[in-house]
Amino acid sequence: MQKQELKPEYFLERPGVDQKNVLSPSSQTCQISSNVAKQGTAYCIGCGAAVFLDRDGTINEDRGYLREPKAMKLLPTVCEALALLNGLNIPLIIVTNQSALGRGLLSEAEFEAVNAALWRALQSCGARYDALYYCPHIPDKAPPCACRKPRPGLLLQAAMDFSLDLSRSYIIGDKQSDLDAGYAAGCRAILVRTGFGETTYQALVQQPRQPNYVAATLLEAAQWVARDILAVR
Repeated sequence: MQKQELKPEYFLERPGVDQKNVLSPSSQTCQISSNVAKQGTAYCIGCGAAVFLDRDGTINEDRGYLREPKAMKLLPTVCEALALLNGLNIPLIIVTNQSALGRGLLSEAEFEAVNAALWRALQSCGARYDALYYCPHIPDKAPPCACRKPRPGLLLQAAMDFSLDLSRSYIIGDKQSDLDAGYAAGCRAILVRTGFGETTYQALVQQPRQPNYVAATLLEAAQWVARDILAVR
């Protein structure tokens, strides 16, 4: 029997259609989407932990507003890192700001095509993620949305969807906004020095709070997470 390729399923949560997924009364203009790979994954029962990952600059090369699937390039060690995290049997969830959608510089179809290219690249090397949540809003949206990092809305939504314990979860990213979203949600935060990570690292001295770990690559970050999780278990 030919093995069926695992494909993500896209769905869009629109305010006014499915109110149970609205983050809060003040965020009813938020448009949050998930890209879910429904493949019968057996998660660690009772763990409640997850790993949140930024996309651009953490998983793939940050090329500004990414519109072309062919421009999707994985960073070094990403396949090994995600495969290691997959072995922990906890959800891997991408959380990403995508203001190009709100600015009209990127269409939903283009965004989905780029995500499909990411999915194929990871599948080809034996890695996967379980969901992708994004904020399409511009930074100066009024009133502010709840989902744009450094706000924790995307993480809070994922926690509801996956029944997560955020205090046992992790966020890995290259920007201060990733770390701050993790702090606000109560997660352990790891800075990876790829993408904008070196600039973020140099500015840490000015920050009131420091990440739990600083890694040179995503693989190093994943190894730290694995050690931390196994130590707790």
